[in-house]
Amino acid sequence: MKVDWAEAWLFYITKQTNQQELLTVSFGLPAMPAATQAGSNTGQFLTAIEFEDGSWQVHLGTPDEEWFALYGEQARLPARLKESLANNELLVTSIEANGLKSSVPELHLQEQFYLHYILAESPRRKSTDYPDEWDVSTWFAVDQSQKALEAAWLQQANTSGE
Repeated sequence: MKVDWAEAWLFYITKQTNQQELLTVSFGLPAMPAATQAGSNTGQFLTAIEFEDGSWQVHLGTPDEEWFALYGEQARLPARLKESLANNELLVTSIEANGLKSSVPELHLQEQFYLHYILAESPRRKSTDYPDEWDVSTWFAVDQSQKALEAAWLQQANTSGE
């Protein structure tokens, strides 16, 4: 499996004041071309949206609430939010018509939160493993863990300094 281009953004958030803040992070297409189709394409621990126009496919993904509930400590999530996430009482990311929108839960002073987004694109092509099906490499590219992204970032930082 191969993608032509992929990029990841990792956000490490620490609450610095006692003021109430409503922080949202959104990624998407500012204007969707007429021939482009979009739809949710989620998976275990993944909230994702796919854009496709017959020639190209793009996936945009981020962790889902199940991931936050199970890996909250790794994600710097305040323990007090874990139950709300596990019971689907708290929504972090919503799928919009043109992308994804994440709302950081209200944090107390010095509490932390982690979030990442991954974008991957490739020409729309048939799978090399399953010729009767479309290639899903971009979907797998956006389904990456925090640990894998941090390891890739460290590897890139170490090789670029040589």
